[in-house]
Amino acid sequence: MANTSTLCETLDIRGPLRVVTVHEPPFIIREYEADGQPRYKGFCIDMLHKLADMLGICYTMYEVPDGKYGAEHENNTWNGIIGEVMAGNAEMGLGPITISSARETVVDFTKPFMEYGTGLLMRKPEHEEQNMFAFLMPFELVVWMCILVAMLMMGFLLFATSRLRYRLGISAENINDNDLQFNIRNSMWFAYWSLVKRGGEPLPRSMPARILAGFWWLFALVIVSTYTANLTAFLTIKRLVSPIKSIEDLAAQDAIPYGVERDVFLYNFFRDQQELKAGTVYERIWNQMNAQEENVFVESLQHGIEKARTSNYVFMDDDVILEYITRTEKDCKLILIRNPFLLRGYGIATQRNSKLTDPLSISILKLAEDGSLGQLKDRWWPKDGCSLDGSQNTSKAMGLDLNSFKGVFFILLAGVLLACLCAVIEIVWHRWLKRQCWFEAKPEENSAPQQMQVTTVVRHEARAKEEKLLKAMMQFLRGIEEGKLQIVVRDQISINMDAVDALDAFEENELMDSKMDASPVLNMIPTIDVDGHEFTNSNRVTAIDSVELGCYSPCQEDYPVPTRPNYPTRWMSARDVRC
Repeated sequence: MANTSTLCETLDIRGPLRVVTVHEPPFIIREYEADGQPRYKGFCIDMLHKLADMLGICYTMYEVPDGKYGAEHENNTWNGIIGEVMAGNAEMGLGPITISSARETVVDFTKPFMEYGTGLLMRKPEHEEQNMFAFLMPFELVVWMCILVAMLMMGFLLFATSRLRYRLGISAENINDNDLQFNIRNSMWFAYWSLVKRGGEPLPRSMPARILAGFWWLFALVIVSTYTANLTAFLTIKRLVSPIKSIEDLAAQDAIPYGVERDVFLYNFFRDQQELKAGTVYERIWNQMNAQEENVFVESLQHGIEKARTSNYVFMDDDVILEYITRTEKDCKLILIRNPFLLRGYGIATQRNSKLTDPLSISILKLAEDGSLGQLKDRWWPKDGCSLDGSQNTSKAMGLDLNSFKGVFFILLAGVLLACLCAVIEIVWHRWLKRQCWFEAKPEENSAPQQMQVTTVVRHEARAKEEKLLKAMMQFLRGIEEGKLQIVVRDQISINMDAVDALDAFEENELMDSKMDASPVLNMIPTIDVDGHEFTNSNRVTAIDSVELGCYSPCQEDYPVPTRPNYPTRWMSARDVRC
């Protein structure tokens, strides 16, 4: 108390300091004792306690009768807290009082103890309807395109690397290499199933292919993990459809009315913009509000909050106050658009040329430097409660509905339809090719009746396996040299030997039967092309004018070939086989 008496005497103050304030949670919260006397608490009260301890002062508090902060009237008088301090009824004005140039002309202000901006308060809009393609939202379109290009490039590089090694003969040195299996189709399939984390064949065996695959798997791991994490957030957080996200959006529309409280700093600020005629967004806002004056201006903060809660209305005020209101809302029906504009500061009002101003300012700076003001704000502004943007964690409230997965089902349906279409096309194409694979047998006009022309129309499909091909060729040539294989031919037989399954086809056919007739007759051997397919005819041939043999998979059916038992024949040795 000695310090208090000394300071009061120094400042020539008789009795405790008179502090005028206004009820404004969480800065000033008024409560009543059992005897009906008001008791105050809040951010500003705690700050005032610290200032009083630092300066050694005592004080008494009372509320301003009109509940206003202070606005200038036409006769140069002020109402609210500013009017009380200006008239000498109080030494200090405490609360969220905005420091402005107009107020500085009639009272003094301390250094600001809190900075703020202007926020927009409105009723929570409806949740947006879940996009059926929400599963694509974790990545932007450009990211999806880059992933697709990377997958195609990976498949092409794997194909090119394997094919180059095969062309150069590198893969022939290592029998474990499977470069031929990595055609363009299998390479693209490998890149796809690796990305979706599903196993498949073939697997790379050569060192270059394994290096490519290893780095591709690492890339796929990062992509899939990132996608999974973001997809969870997109599906479990319901977002709101709000047409207003900034002050510019507010000024650009006229469907939703908006307004402010009368006779406060924000009201005076917008009103002054009309006089400046600067063509700013603030001037457009004032013109819009002034045109609907009776419907948009409110008499108090509580009136503005209630109007925003119950109607299609945007209320503008200090964002720190609106944040507290939104957090503590019981029904969570309000949202705060946090894109603040008009940054200002709150200060303590004192009388003009008061000796209290400098000591209070220095003490406020000390409280800011040691973090006391930040701790007080954390204490009085709740971190939990209602969400400011109206988002809701649906995992706690409800399960995911069908709308969240419609797109996935549509993708699956599209895949099924595409597969069915491909199957139909394949069947039609296969039948058409079978009609092209025909045998035409008729005697020529000027030829002997024994002569017959047999023509086989074939097409080729590329595929080969080197190891089985070589083995099949050796088996075939050995059979000819040993006399176990007999081919009756008049002109020429052209046999292509570049097949994958030649050995199996050769072994399955009985090329020579010990009980055959004495005439040189044989079962038609498999004819092999570079694609690895085979053509088999089990009918015995004794006389042919000319035979041109090829193969195509749709033609793998037995076709009757006419026989002429008395036609001269000749043997075909290994030198007649052209591989």
